[in-house]
Amino acid sequence: MAAVSGLPPAYADATYQKAHEDVYSSPLTDKIETVLPYGISQEDFDRAIQKAIDVLGEDAVFTGEDLKYYVDPYDIPEAGKARNIPSAAVW
Repeated sequence: MAAVSGLPPAYADATYQKAHEDVYSSPLTDKIETVLPYGISQEDFDRAIQKAIDVLGEDAVFTGEDLKYYVDPYDIPEAGKARNIPSAAVW
């Protein structure tokens, strides 16, 4: 089964993968803004991401627009607060 947006499947089980794709087929966020972890510079973040890519490969590290499918679809932002957006995802 092909994954959403050409990303690798998140689950080996086809039933779980279909449920995942149904939930994430329409991301709740149109544009992913870069969010750095608190207290981390862009330079340090980029260095850490590159180390993760060096160890795990590019297919296992997600940043930027690839994070659309890692934004929690069940996140209910409280009044006056933005949706939680991850800085990166690694699997």
